[in-house]
This record gives sequence, structure tokens and C-alpha cells, in this order.
Amino acid sequence: MKEFTSHWIRLSSPSSGAVADDVFAYGALALLVLFGLAFLFRPRRRRRPCRWQRTKGRSGGSLAAYRCRVCGVEAFSTTGQPPADCKRDLHAPPL
Repeated sequence: MKEFTSHWIRLSSPSSGAVADDVFAYGALALLVLFGLAFLFRPRRRRRPCRWQRTKGRSGGSLAAYRCRVCGVEAFSTTGQPPADCKRDLHAPPL
């Protein structure tokens, strides 16, 4: 019977060295897949907290305008203190 051996397909009984090579190759492939999945599902870095700076010219009456130096969002406050919460995830309501 003719023995057919290929890099991908082995139809004859492999020698012990070939089995060790296959185990090493599959182990390396499994580690590569594991690291790829760990990279995809890694926890995201937390955002920096907002740092509010009062803007001149936009304040009027009892409202004071503030702009965040981290994300660039503009917010207003009636207490004279910067806003306590970040406004970057708020969206304007549809018209």
C-alpha cells in the first residue's frame, strides 16, 4: 500500500516525533486563540472624571455655564458650583 503523507493530512500511522509536533502545534494554536479571546473581552479602561471650568460670556441670570476640559461637554448650574455629574452620555431629545 502506498503511504501518503502531507503537511495537513496524514493517512499512515504517525511516528512518535510527529505526534509530539502535532500536540505542540495544536497547543500553540489553542494559546493563540485564548489570548485573542482574552484581548477581545478585556475590561475597558475607565474614563477620566470630568474637570469643569466656568466659561465666560455664556452665563446669564441665575445660570452659570461650565465646560468640561476632559470631554468638552457644556453644562449649566444654578448653584454657582460646577455640575456634580458628567453630561457626556446625555443626548438631546428628538424634535
